[in-house]
Amino acid sequence: MTNSRTHMVFLICSERSGSNLITRIIDAHPDYCGPAPLHLIRTFSRNLFRYGDLKLDTNWKILVRDIVDLINAQLGIWATSWNERKIIEGVTKRDFASIVRLIYEEEARANGKRHIMIKENRIHTFLPFILINFPRAKFLYLVRDPRDMALSWKLSPNHPGEIHSGARVWKEDQEKGIETIGFLNGTGRIHIIKYETLVSDGSLEVKGLCDFLGCSYHPSMLEYYRNDLTVKNAARLKNWSNLQKPLMSNNFNKYKTKLSGAEVKQIESICKNEMKVFDYKLEFPDLNVSPAEYEIVKKNSTNNISREQKPDTRETGIRERRLNIINRILNRELY
Repeated sequence: MTNSRTHMVFLICSERSGSNLITRIIDAHPDYCGPAPLHLIRTFSRNLFRYGDLKLDTNWKILVRDIVDLINAQLGIWATSWNERKIIEGVTKRDFASIVRLIYEEEARANGKRHIMIKENRIHTFLPFILINFPRAKFLYLVRDPRDMALSWKLSPNHPGEIHSGARVWKEDQEKGIETIGFLNGTGRIHIIKYETLVSDGSLEVKGLCDFLGCSYHPSMLEYYRNDLTVKNAARLKNWSNLQKPLMSNNFNKYKTKLSGAEVKQIESICKNEMKVFDYKLEFPDLNVSPAEYEIVKKNSTNNISREQKPDTRETGIRERRLNIINRILNRELY
């Protein structure tokens, strides 16, 4: 049974931009649950047509089975567990949005919370689904300097090398995100935070976030790293390891010493228009990237990931299992 008083907040953010950090901060609030990301909505909302008429028992059960399989192959750890019977008996309506509500509200209750914070990548690709099915939803927009984001992308074991790809993803996410800001401007339903100010002045930014959500600020929010589930999830994946630590107040502008001038110049040439919107100052006003510079960046940024950065066998197995299920969903024959 769903709770109409439950507030649902969706995070708009590029990968490697602090999305897991802000989710854990919100999860440390006594009223808000921010579970590890499922990417459930992104996976299914754009592929619901594959399941045909959900009034038919066969189609409905196949959808539910696929959802359960994806949940059970999630990257993080949740307080709740799910099977097909629990979902079928828990919803009052045969549609995907009802399943989403059920799963997240049950997870909130299991954690003793009332409200939900949902992190999913590339929300702009399924924004209509959210606006139609969750008309009271609010949106938190987190943005990070693309030069640091691309550096993090380059060093991540799951985004090896290729700062060019990271910059392209950042640009597309901000292009669509800026449109979303325009759509929701003046509605009181969207709040913008810059990663740099979050880590350098956490209490001020989190207090502003609480004002937006309409809840009281709790100092415990900045002690997110003490939460048992946070600790377990931080140990589960290398990309989440920093969640075991307090806010790192100097964790920005690292690109200045970790990226070459040619790499920075290429990122800026891709992202310059969106950087201006968020007041990120360019290092290179002259943004002409020569073919020679491009080839140097391409060669150097597709570097070999060090042994320490590579995911271990256990993590690789978790990711491969999940990817196999997602591919099965995306390639399912039409019903």
